[in-house]
Amino acid sequence: MKLGIIDIGSNTIKAYLYDTSDEALTPVCRVSFYAMLSSHVTDGAIDSEGLSVLAESCIKCRDFLLENGAEEIRAYATEALRSASNSSDAVRLVKEETGIIPDILTREQEAECDALSLMHFSGKTEGIGMDIGGGSGQIFEYKDGRAGRSISAPIGALAMKNRFVSSDIPAIEELGEIDSYVRGFLEEFVSITAPEIDVMGGSASSVAGILADEDGRISLEELNVFIVSVIGRSDAFEYISSFASGRETTLIPGLEVIRVCGVFFRASSVRIFFSGSREGYIIKNGYFGK
Repeated sequence: MKLGIIDIGSNTIKAYLYDTSDEALTPVCRVSFYAMLSSHVTDGAIDSEGLSVLAESCIKCRDFLLENGAEEIRAYATEALRSASNSSDAVRLVKEETGIIPDILTREQEAECDALSLMHFSGKTEGIGMDIGGGSGQIFEYKDGRAGRSISAPIGALAMKNRFVSSDIPAIEELGEIDSYVRGFLEEFVSITAPEIDVMGGSASSVAGILADEDGRISLEELNVFIVSVIGRSDAFEYISSFASGRETTLIPGLEVIRVCGVFFRASSVRIFFSGSREGYIIKNGYFGK
């Protein structure tokens, strides 16, 4: 079956078309729109402009999937809609404009989807995984082929930029504030160490081409050097734009979240995967293998 998935995130809204009979579960095609929904929140609600962006992006995603042969389309949303006080209005608008009713995943459901995805693509039965999105970040343990303890916290790249960064590119002191904030959510894992952290999400995948080896690994030392070197550049915004257009202001906050988690777990490296909660959502809902 050709299954279309619309992934409504805090930073981007994406459409992926999968052939779910393919054991590799790789997308046939995809498209992405930088909706930045978390930047359209006023007093806890997505404002009218944000709702318009949401509807327009979902229409484009639906049309893209149908044009490419989708036989069924499912949509799900994460932190941006999950935390919005008018999430029911957002869901109703998407349904009216596209005919699709998005699932709003709980934090626990999102972490479970992430873990299912990593177990499938890493081929490992145990490890520590992370998915750093725009609004939230999921950190989870998987062991013996099952998802274990997990947290889902408001530590996404866009959330960290909005909360702590006063300019386009964070200062060293602002990175320190991000570090302290993120560590406050990690006590659940205080007794766990891992030599390597498996990482998903846009911040990580954006630097894979320039930092990762052929297996997708980046040493924590190299990641730290990269972060420091970028924020020290006078042309940092333009430099990031050259390889991660659309993430100019969120890339470094997202990478800093990854770095501090790696340090917390005493890992020497992170390994980047280009999968995400989408594939876990397909597996969890029984679409895989059809």
